[in-house]
Amino acid sequence: MSQHISQVLHRLAEANAPRIVLSLRPQDVIPEWITHIVYAGEDGKVQALGQKEEVFEYLKQQYEEIEGSLTARTSKDDDLDPKLVELREVGKHLSERGDFEANSTEHQNSSGASVLSRDGYEKTSQATSNIGEPIVEMEGVRIKYDTNSVLGDWQQDVDGTTKEGLWWNVRRGERWGIFGANGSGKTTLLSLVTSDHPQTYSAPVKIFQRSRLPSPGVPGITIFDIQSQMGHSSPEVHALFPKHLTVRRTLESAWSDTPITKPKLTAEASERVEACLRWFSAELNSKAQETVLESGLAWSTDTLFGELSFSAQRIALFLRAIIRNPSIVILDEAFSGMDDLARDKCLLFLSHGQNLSLHYTELGPKPVDSEVRKEGKVTVEGLQEHQALLCVSHSRQEVPGCVREWICLPEQGMGAPRHGRWDGPVELDYRRWNEIWGFGNR
Repeated sequence: MSQHISQVLHRLAEANAPRIVLSLRPQDVIPEWITHIVYAGEDGKVQALGQKEEVFEYLKQQYEEIEGSLTARTSKDDDLDPKLVELREVGKHLSERGDFEANSTEHQNSSGASVLSRDGYEKTSQATSNIGEPIVEMEGVRIKYDTNSVLGDWQQDVDGTTKEGLWWNVRRGERWGIFGANGSGKTTLLSLVTSDHPQTYSAPVKIFQRSRLPSPGVPGITIFDIQSQMGHSSPEVHALFPKHLTVRRTLESAWSDTPITKPKLTAEASERVEACLRWFSAELNSKAQETVLESGLAWSTDTLFGELSFSAQRIALFLRAIIRNPSIVILDEAFSGMDDLARDKCLLFLSHGQNLSLHYTELGPKPVDSEVRKEGKVTVEGLQEHQALLCVSHSRQEVPGCVREWICLPEQGMGAPRHGRWDGPVELDYRRWNEIWGFGNR
């Protein structure tokens, strides 16, 4: 759909009827037909304007100057330069193929170093995952409201046989990306997985190999059984989350039946909460005047969730979703609205926990062994083999590097969903992103 809209805007721009001005975020792709750019930095001031090629060359020089200054640092623990992160995000999207990214990749290849995503995955990998039992099983799901079909109104090829509705399984150890245009049914699909959708009872859906309704000799699975094994972060969770909870209680509520009921904490659970609070103290301690250096966590019981910035609230809910190592983690636009540095830190933490930290080298951002790992004090390890991951995003920069399986839901009346599998992170190859939308290698 976005490609189609871009083509329509291109035709309007060529005809000058009307003139086209696009306002884009750093993570948005700048269409190839754009001829001129006005670049405003984080402070809102115009830093460059003119023909696209000239502005791009200016930003590239700025990027290289800042990157070069970072290589002269004597301490790897210095704060990352937000300006470099901002330019990196813009540079990756100044063309549809991401020129900064392409140049960086060539540089690393020529130097013999591995190309890594921001969360520590190589550009291609032949490693095989240990895939376990199914967690989600959908066999011919069709969801309708009266005559309006919102999911599964298609025929799908299943092992060489044409069948009606959505056929889709998620197994332990799999990392799925769920994509599709607005209105394609992504939210409906996730609501079936979480069992929030009222038609879950009647639809052919099994969660943890059990249906909601009982069958002879097999009791139906309850909503509490399901939610106790899931971690979920989304704009909907964010909108409804109690603002009066403290930051610590926000994370502890992962062990509650509901956010406002008392959590059932063990010593291990408390250790995991404190490990996450320390790891993200600089992002979550809204009352700190500067980067937090002390190990104390009193601020986490003095600061309310509602007092945090929007970005920090998203971080807290992301941590709440993953902190228990639940059987299935659902991240529905979970990184949207986060500051760039915070998003990168969360992506790395998702897969590797406290084992890796993100630092800059002359080749760009690089995950390295953390001091916590070197000291043998890792409490949170990251995603485990028994877990499955479902991620919904409209930006490839927010798709975790561990995602390999993907499904793209069609718009209504546009055929069946498409499936695929990548051999590396989508971040490092624009062709993987284009594959989702059926654009081939364009």
